[in-house]
Amino acid sequence: MIRNDPIFKREEGVIQPSSELKKLAPLSNWKLTSQFKNLKKNASFRSGSRIMWLKGQENYLISLDSYGRAVLHNTLNSSPPIILGKPQERFLKLALNTYFLYIILKKPESQFLKIYKVPTESLHAFFPTRTQLFKNLQFTSLNIEELDAENLKLVIKNEQQFEIWDLESQEKSYSMQIPSGFDVRYSRGMIIFLYQDGQNLRIIVKDLRSDENWQLVILGGSMPYFCEVLGQNILIGMINREMKAINYRNAGTCFNYGKCLRYYAMEGIDDAFLLLENGQGVFASNPKSLIPCESIDRIFCNKDEHLFVYSKKSNAVKVITPNGMNEEIKLINASKLSAIGINVDSQHVYLGCVKGKISVFE
Repeated sequence: MIRNDPIFKREEGVIQPSSELKKLAPLSNWKLTSQFKNLKKNASFRSGSRIMWLKGQENYLISLDSYGRAVLHNTLNSSPPIILGKPQERFLKLALNTYFLYIILKKPESQFLKIYKVPTESLHAFFPTRTQLFKNLQFTSLNIEELDAENLKLVIKNEQQFEIWDLESQEKSYSMQIPSGFDVRYSRGMIIFLYQDGQNLRIIVKDLRSDENWQLVILGGSMPYFCEVLGQNILIGMINREMKAINYRNAGTCFNYGKCLRYYAMEGIDDAFLLLENGQGVFASNPKSLIPCESIDRIFCNKDEHLFVYSKKSNAVKVITPNGMNEEIKLINASKLSAIGINVDSQHVYLGCVKGKISVFE
């Protein structure tokens, strides 16, 4: 995901009438090309509907569209898809790990959001069962800082309060009042405290797992718009869009990447991809290896060190690694591409398009 975008930015659209939620067609094996097959073509999707998120494990795939509708698909046979949720529920965010699918949704009768978990065992069996978490916790889309399924954390933040809740125990694991002049960020199981001390920026990095703390000072630094912890480094995006990597354990500057236009935090590994103002791209783990990226229009997702991006110029999805571009997937109608997802077990790549169509690259 693009970490400096709002957590719910991608979910747009309106609720579909409940009568339309029952018209899902089963999977089809209609061939698109020798490399693609059509996974689902659903006539009930409205013209403005787009697939916004895709992810799968073993025998199933979950999709989220721009109307806030999540669907469970069987990738091995033509069984009808299963809608995850009740009529009029709008799914805002999904996060999947090995054991659970976490759901944040909104019901029309309440201004507050609800969070549920679904065991992946029930998804494999195509009999999804969900359990509500944090029943007494009230929060809106403006309060959620992060849903971290990998570290099992839900982060809630407003102007005065910063809270971290454990998804497993449903207990509050950390809480603090935000002092005046401070900012607090969360990143990959770490808390970052930021404080403007005169002309300098003071940073404290706290590891929630070990309770260790590290401090550093950026001379002449202003409050950053972006922070991300990657291994022993902290990436800091300054107001002028300069992106720096600093080793927070010894306070040494590792690298200055230059002006960053877009940033993608890669899932499952301590790495990130930066699109720079000069038309180059770079992996945070390999900052001296620049990749020509003038033709990259969108960054979608990653599988380990492989990053999937879209190029309108070449009408293709490109697979980038820290060593450079090494694969290209030609598309039939790339203008309708709206999401790319991965099945972490089968290694299939799913292409989500408008009108609910999903194709799979095998």
